Amino acid sequence: MISVIIPSLNEEKYIGACIKSLKNQTTKTPYEIIVVNNNSKDNTKKIAQDTGAIVIEEPTLGLARAKNTGANNAKGNILCFIDADCIVPNNHLEKIENLFFRFPEIDALGGVYVYHDGGIFIRFVTGTLRYFYFYHKLVKLLTGIPSMSGGNTTVKKQVFEDVGGFNEKMNSILMPEDLEFCLRLKLKGYKARLFNELSGITSFRRYKGKPNRDGAIRFFETIKLLRQNR
Repeated sequence: MISVIIPSLNEEKYIGACIKSLKNQTTKTPYEIIVVNNNSKDNTKKIAQDTGAIVIEEPTLGLARAKNTGANNAKGNILCFIDADCIVPNNHLEKIENLFFRFPEIDALGGVYVYHDGGIFIRFVTGTLRYFYFYHKLVKLLTGIPSMSGGNTTVKKQVFEDVGGFNEKMNSILMPEDLEFCLRLKLKGYKARLFNELSGITSFRRYKGKPNRDGAIRFFETIKLLRQNR
């Protein structure tokens, strides 16, 4: 069984489309959709319930905390983490199932993003030029860590539990909590791999107006993490 976990804080504009894309999956494997309502003040909870998702409450703010809460309540032996503003193709879960079947030695796998609302240049860079795929490949080449995006990551539940889930001290999108998670996978001897075909369409909204500043902050936080674990 696959448990799709969607951490959500005030996502009323996006959560409905995300869930609908997940409700139309072609996989024959049983799956559940869990929305972790992270103290939203808008209609996120109602929309999630109306579209057929399981809603779990997590009043303590934090992306990593919300993900861990979803995992703790998941029934599946495969945990698929998806951002609330992400829309996936209807064969997304089927691809995940097939990749685990084709590569049984893999314990976690990740995909990439295409930003649909950042303008022509951003769509071209993330879509046609596959920016995120080559970025994560470069990180692995330079550090040896199998880098993946935290908002499009799938991991075996027993592996997730063994490494301790996501680090709840890294609760900002500007912190490399996804890379830190991958680092702990590596240190425990687990194998993770990035797949370009696991692609989702998502929003550039978090970075509009200050992409250079946010990119610089995440870059320096990433360098700090790598230095601490040399």
